[in-house]
Amino acid sequence: MKDIAKFLLEVGSLKNVRRSGWFVAGVKNPESISDHSMRAIITGYLIAKEERADEEKVMKMLMFHDVPETRLGDMHKVTAKYIDKQKAEKNVVEDQSKMLSKEAGKEYIELMKELAEGRTKEAKIAIDADYLECAIQAHEYMENGYKNAREWIERVRAELKTETAKQILEEVVKSEFWWKGLKKMH
Repeated sequence: MKDIAKFLLEVGSLKNVRRSGWFVAGVKNPESISDHSMRAIITGYLIAKEERADEEKVMKMLMFHDVPETRLGDMHKVTAKYIDKQKAEKNVVEDQSKMLSKEAGKEYIELMKELAEGRTKEAKIAIDADYLECAIQAHEYMENGYKNAREWIERVRAELKTETAKQILEEVVKSEFWWKGLKKMH
């Protein structure tokens, strides 16, 4: 239980790690990795439902997808150009898995391997959800005056594989504030 407690404390540190790619776009106080992961998990669940895939597996992949960043930090695309991120993440996952029960550790390794390979329907959906969440965040940053965030939307649009994710992105781009029309006036 001591190692599991340490693992959970390590995961909690993701609440304090800011997503570094947004600094390149001029965002002064970007969301944390935990913030990103939460919406990515929900996004993955919704895409998996629409695509008739194993939503539990997709959610597990997304729940763990950024956990290696506790040790590697959030590497934006410029950094990733110079570092073998997949190899580094594989090494971290193997180390972190030793802190878990044999069964949980094995599943963590298998989920991250499947995600990294990106061949299964569930892995493709999880990747789309991760990217789509970034595009949604970019849209929100643009609404707040960070026009350089537009590039994230265009890059994501070119990468999405599932029809559901593509359709959601187009709706996000057309949308205004989520709360529009919900305010009670009297």
